[in-house]
Amino acid sequence: MFTQAVSDAIRTEGTLEDTYQAVYEQVRHVHTRNMDIQALLKQRKLLPNGLTPNQVKSILYELSELDSNNAKGHAGLGEREGRYLSPVVEERTYGMAHGIGRGGDLTAAQPKAIESLTPIQAGYTSVKETTVLPVATGMSIMLSLLSLRALNPGADSVIWCRCDQKSCPKAVQMAGLTLVPVDGILETNQSREAERVVTDLTGVARAIEKVTLPRVLCVICTTSCFSPREPDRVPEIAGICSITGVPFLVNNAYGVQSKTAARLISQGTQKIPRLTDDVHCVLQRLKPDAYITNGSSQRPSLPLDLKGRVDLVIQSLDKNFGVPVGGALLTAPVGGALLTAPARTLPSHPLLPSTLSRQERGVIMRERAQSDKAKREQPSLLARVVSSYPGRASGAEVMDLFCTLLGLGESGWKEVLEQRIDVRAYLTAEVTVLCNRHSDHLTLLPIKHNDISCAVVFKEMGEDQCKQVGSRMFVRGVTGSRVWVTQTEDKLIGPVSFRAWGSHHSEWTAPYITFATAVGMTRSEVDKGLSVFEECLLSVLKQPV
Repeated sequence: MFTQAVSDAIRTEGTLEDTYQAVYEQVRHVHTRNMDIQALLKQRKLLPNGLTPNQVKSILYELSELDSNNAKGHAGLGEREGRYLSPVVEERTYGMAHGIGRGGDLTAAQPKAIESLTPIQAGYTSVKETTVLPVATGMSIMLSLLSLRALNPGADSVIWCRCDQKSCPKAVQMAGLTLVPVDGILETNQSREAERVVTDLTGVARAIEKVTLPRVLCVICTTSCFSPREPDRVPEIAGICSITGVPFLVNNAYGVQSKTAARLISQGTQKIPRLTDDVHCVLQRLKPDAYITNGSSQRPSLPLDLKGRVDLVIQSLDKNFGVPVGGALLTAPVGGALLTAPARTLPSHPLLPSTLSRQERGVIMRERAQSDKAKREQPSLLARVVSSYPGRASGAEVMDLFCTLLGLGESGWKEVLEQRIDVRAYLTAEVTVLCNRHSDHLTLLPIKHNDISCAVVFKEMGEDQCKQVGSRMFVRGVTGSRVWVTQTEDKLIGPVSFRAWGSHHSEWTAPYITFATAVGMTRSEVDKGLSVFEECLLSVLKQPV
């Protein structure tokens, strides 16, 4: 049972609403217990070291006793009273049957299930504007889009930096919106052979201009993807969105484990990086009042303190934290959310033209202060997403993440991340050796910034041979790698047609195979996987074409 210290922490730290404190007092039992539990609830962040499986289970059983349906002598007269018909299901859920949320708000407390909020609050409120959704990445994107559309009903189009995974385009279409894909730029080597796909920033700006600002609901980019695509240039896109007043969502599906993705997202809310002249030309046509001109001989420039905007970052739970599929982590970066309708970008005070009178300066500064106040007072986009969820939701995803982080602790989580980086370096080195050994048929693409996935191009091989390599690997127990060959037909997703689907670019033609490193992967998996890959490659090459 909870210790007296934990009881005091819950009461003094405001973990439970006062309305339900009386219920808590009726169902709790006070015993002496490990001081780690007190630190968990009081500090609301990862413990320095992970707990044992038995300690984690003990906490879950203790939390379940906060459920009024588990109280001794309880009598339920309603239709939802935490009843179980299978003891296996009851054991799997530790007697917590009520899920999370109440009345269409995922973070609302439940009188009958006070424990439903505890895992969320204990694990995540130390990070501002972060929550767990009980749906996977695609559905989380759709909920975010619907919340945005409620703020701007006239906008019906989403600018999407093409990344050939179906979740995002289907989320856009399920939300009743129009998908506007923007192909990346195909970078080539000196022999004009395609090597990687990078973000077309000018294409993003031109897409906004073509759709027209009032109709653009948001821009969506991707930071974690399989090669040969590089992560999108988040800082630059965040700058474009800040200047135009367009919301910006980042699909960071498996980027929590990526230092590159973390850096890009962090930079997205800082000073806008340098943009090309082509991008500035488009932006000046879209938002001329965002630029400052001091004298006719000077080129228009942006305010020096103008920062980028990142409204929401969506990431998968299973890919990043090693839990079952079904949940997503939503984060609103500090300083990145901006929900008001697009308004005139006011110049910063130090850059105000000297020709302005004191009265004119005062008017501009008051406008800035009122605008900032309005932004602070309204609910954030993340809060709107959470409150828009219809009804209650499964608590399984929160519980899985809660247990995983309790078991790892801060030191364990850092160790997992460092292990992935080590395995990634090992994979790259071993693949390089393998490609050098079979240089007539394999070439490792020089991907610069994708620290999750790598790609190897097949040379002097037929498409059927390439596909046979992938299928034989799967039969022999190697999964996760994917083979791409030239598509004979366009891929149709809703009303939108994509050429060369799976390669991230309409003009890509070279067949290739990808390998990726995710949390939990080991060097032994790399050894086995590449050994099987080499054996399958050689067996296919021996067969007559």
